[in-house]
Amino acid sequence: MEHNDEYFILQRGPAPWSTQYPETQLLGDIDENYSFQFMEAIPLSNYSRLTFTISEKEGLPDMASCGIGVLLFISDTLSSLLKQFNIPFATYPVRFIEPETQAEFSTNHQLFHLLDVRPGLDFDRSTIRDNGRTIDKIILREEIFQQKPLLFRESEVYRSFLYVHRELVSEFERHSITGYKVTP
Repeated sequence: MEHNDEYFILQRGPAPWSTQYPETQLLGDIDENYSFQFMEAIPLSNYSRLTFTISEKEGLPDMASCGIGVLLFISDTLSSLLKQFNIPFATYPVRFIEPETQAEFSTNHQLFHLLDVRPGLDFDRSTIRDNGRTIDKIILREEIFQQKPLLFRESEVYRSFLYVHRELVSEFERHSITGYKVTP
């Protein structure tokens, strides 16, 4: 049974007031363990507050990221919405500064860590080529459609992929959540 219209890959999108993605950049080094821990279903251990620069003077949309990595920022608005739907996640405080002035930039965003991590891809039915570099077709496992998680991270090969159920996407739209796009 095909369920192609039930799940999407959740990605960052431009802010509604701009055609560009807000550029954020980490200042200093990040503990290597953070990157790996973001792929796991456990809260970060020994978190120390991270500082980022931000290019958008207008601020960040409800969902933003640091480059193409796994570091996502979510607003209090998005955090509240995810809590209403019992999405398992943790947030951590961050500090943003403007690059030119080095002044702290006031925002209601926190670092986001999704704690629902599970195997999702049906590798036998998906079409993946070039040792995993090219994905022509993604088919999720039947268990995903039976369990119906609203938001989860793939735990196997494509661990940076976040999958979102169409029901949650509808709620994002209804609540005017910004800074994301979905790919079928």
